[in-house]
Amino acid sequence: MEIDKVLAANSQPDEAIRLFFERRDPISIHTLAFAAHQVLFDLSRAHRSSTLIVSGLKDSYGAPPELTKEWHRILKEPANFFKHADKDCSEKLDFDPEVTTAFLFDCTFMLEHLGHTISDEAAAFRLWFFLKYPDALMDGPIKARFTQLTADLVDPDDVDSFRRLLDEWKRLNDRR
Repeated sequence: MEIDKVLAANSQPDEAIRLFFERRDPISIHTLAFAAHQVLFDLSRAHRSSTLIVSGLKDSYGAPPELTKEWHRILKEPANFFKHADKDCSEKLDFDPEVTTAFLFDCTFMLEHLGHTISDEAAAFRLWFFLKYPDALMDGPIKARFTQLTADLVDPDDVDSFRRLLDEWKRLNDRR
């Protein structure tokens, strides 16, 4: 198979999102999400204008370099822990799987920055994310309307419902 970086970066977030909605192994999901995020970040940096922020997690314009370096170390810590055992084999990590959702969410925006239409998986994930974290939306008419429309739609803590919704949506699209 001949695969370029963009194709790899397109498929990894979708698979990680599917695994997330299936409540699969959080370590594997994080490793896949982090790898996708890194490739998308590198591709986005190569394509951005000098003022465009492409990653809500990694771009830190105006922050002192020492803080940026420490922040990046913190972001990489779980992924590096899961990939390497060359230092202290008895080391332990206090891992919060919620951090993975931030990487996946950021991936959906970087894909758009690269000119890709987001997938059904990414759209379903964004819907889940905004339902789960409504404060991620800026205050204003869009947030007010979204909150009003989705108030009784689905419980964001019921991740299985999003998987079923995504499966049904894909099934309906396949019939077209």
